[in-house]
Amino acid sequence: MLSAEAAGALVATAVLLRVPLGRPRRVGMPAVALLGLPLVLLGGGSPAWLLVLAAVVAGVGLEVFGMGWNLAVQEHVEPAQLSRAYSYDALGSMALVPVGQLVAGPVAERFGLAPVVLAGGLAVAVIALTTLASPDVRRLPRAPSPHGAADPATVAPG
Repeated sequence: MLSAEAAGALVATAVLLRVPLGRPRRVGMPAVALLGLPLVLLGGGSPAWLLVLAAVVAGVGLEVFGMGWNLAVQEHVEPAQLSRAYSYDALGSMALVPVGQLVAGPVAERFGLAPVVLAGGLAVAVIALTTLASPDVRRLPRAPSPHGAADPATVAPG
């Protein structure tokens, strides 16, 4: 599964070398919602080949999200604040992982493994897509080029 996800990330990287993201958050958040797909399929008892295909799709989504997130942070956070912004990002991204690991077993024992995995996959997708309710997320453009090039938001999809 991890190898399939990595293959998807490699494909996305090759595409993103040629396709600029005009609105990195508007593209990135639906893309990261794809991380829920393998969990939904796993919870639903899908065959292994479909899980592997879903992992490839999730890898694409993760890479598109990562590119969009890094563009947004690097272009809209003052350079002197980048280290702090990335530190808070890492803390926020990882702070609840131990809590989830502690409660996953008892919750799965109480409700069953498949329903918990399915609910987790749906939660990933819903949370990622819910961020699009914010106009600030949807409308965040690329920063103007310091070299006088055309605004990427006007020439790129997304």
